[in-house]
Amino acid sequence: MKNLKKTISLLLAVIIMAATFTALPFTASAAENLEMSEVGASSGKTGDCTWTLDNKGTLTISGNGEMRGDIPCGAAPWGTNIKSVIIENGVTSIGGYAFYGCTGLTSVTIPDSVTSIGDSAFYNTAWYNNQPDGLIYAGKVVYKYKGTMPANTSIEIKEGTKGIASYAFYDCENLTSITIPDSVTSIGVCAFSICTGLTSVTIPDSVTSIGNSAFAGCKNLTSVTIPDSVTSIGDYVFSGCKGLTSVTIPDSVTIITWGAFSGCTGLTSVTIGNGVKRIDGSAFNGCTGLTSVIIPDSVTSIEDHAFGYYYNDSSQYERVADFTIYGVKGSTAEQYANDNGFIFKEIGSEISKKTGDVNGDNNVDVLDAAAIQKHASGISELNSDQLVAADVNGDGNVDVLDAADIQKFAAGIISEFKKKV
Repeated sequence: MKNLKKTISLLLAVIIMAATFTALPFTASAAENLEMSEVGASSGKTGDCTWTLDNKGTLTISGNGEMRGDIPCGAAPWGTNIKSVIIENGVTSIGGYAFYGCTGLTSVTIPDSVTSIGDSAFYNTAWYNNQPDGLIYAGKVVYKYKGTMPANTSIEIKEGTKGIASYAFYDCENLTSITIPDSVTSIGVCAFSICTGLTSVTIPDSVTSIGNSAFAGCKNLTSVTIPDSVTSIGDYVFSGCKGLTSVTIPDSVTIITWGAFSGCTGLTSVTIGNGVKRIDGSAFNGCTGLTSVIIPDSVTSIEDHAFGYYYNDSSQYERVADFTIYGVKGSTAEQYANDNGFIFKEIGSEISKKTGDVNGDNNVDVLDAAAIQKHASGISELNSDQLVAADVNGDGNVDVLDAADIQKFAAGIISEFKKKV
């Protein structure tokens, strides 16, 4: 056998030399087609990590941090002939297309430290192709739903899962319910994009990042909870979610990214947290149901067409009529309103007079009821505008009876406030 290998090696050397003298180039792709035992071991850098390939076709990724992606297997420095991958503890993510097209890859070892996996990282590998239809896990990450999903599917992601990979449930229109455990820290790019059967999603407090377009095109999504743990919301994350009527951006978020809620035509109420510093362009573009917004003083940058615009039939920006910006005098909000010809009103000057909206956030909910209860108990005082808004039953007093009516209104038990006579 050894003599045979030596003979093959000599023949290959002769062929290479002949090709050189006849001006025929010997390409890298030709080298990749050789047996791994002939190519020999090699190593290099990949993102924050290093890789080592032995002469048996085992690729080892080690280090602390992210592994580079976006290079299909044929173009990757380790070539196409890898048979197994061992990712060592400390690596936190696997880049998109990292092993795409490595058809001989049959074995994958992924540590608990990996919390995110990019798009098509294992597409067209023997490892993926040999997996049965259904939900596929790669280590502690939900990698992909394989095959055709049955109608009215509800999925409960298993406890201990740390991430949902990019495109994990992409275009799964039959997904109607998803339960995400509080161990998950990241939701990948387009993870639930075009899941038109989804109507509500609760994102647990453990999640810190939501990737670009994660829920884009979920047109029937009517309710979503973004927890205070989230610090990063990707571009177009809820774009085209036409069923959303209200959204609250928590204080933990510092940037509302490009197109985040664009095309959410049903959106009528937005609460922006006091941690938000920047609102990117087209963040709420096309939200034609949104006629006003309160922008806190924490916001120091608002890019073009962030609010109050939509695309007309000629694909031109057009303003939403009579759009109102509520903010602090002299703030970025006022400047944005003036630059775009919008109505500007100082927070507290008008909005707090709306019946039931005691705290002036453009919503009538349990927070308003709590403000009344604190006033009635002597814990805090309401100003004159707030007192007008708080007297929902019109009896001239602001007390627990008003708070009770607001709680009923918020719970849907009553649909309007009836004045006492």
